[in-house]
Amino acid sequence: MEGGTEMTKQELKMFIALQPKIKEAMGELRNGDKVYSVRGFGNGTVTFSKIDSGCQITRIEFEMEGDVMCFGEDDFIRIPLAIDTVNPKRGLWGMLKGEKTLFDGVDYKFTLPARHAVLLKINVMSVYEEPTPTEAILKALCEQWEVTP
Repeated sequence: MEGGTEMTKQELKMFIALQPKIKEAMGELRNGDKVYSVRGFGNGTVTFSKIDSGCQITRIEFEMEGDVMCFGEDDFIRIPLAIDTVNPKRGLWGMLKGEKTLFDGVDYKFTLPARHAVLLKINVMSVYEEPTPTEAILKALCEQWEVTP
């Protein structure tokens, strides 16, 4: 997902399992929020969202299908940015509690392939070494919120 790459199956599984906590942390949908269609449209961006007569109406621009109207959040899952620099608490990194450090890159000492690890300190030190920073942060959030994907 980082830099325009596709979401891994493991990331999707964790995003789905974490949806109640992600929705709670992000609050209301906002224009520009990233989503993923559970109806097969793929990745999208919220372009309009409002509640009308007690019903949430959301318009999403999907990469493959163009503009699609969605009625309610059963049509998609939220995919917050790994690190949201504008609204940090709405990004995955900002949802992590405690002391945290992201190591992202190549181990130049041994010239190994790039690996990503998140260090999350709550009561003890936990290390998550995954193929993408997003996947590492999602694993840390699953542990933090005691969610099993």
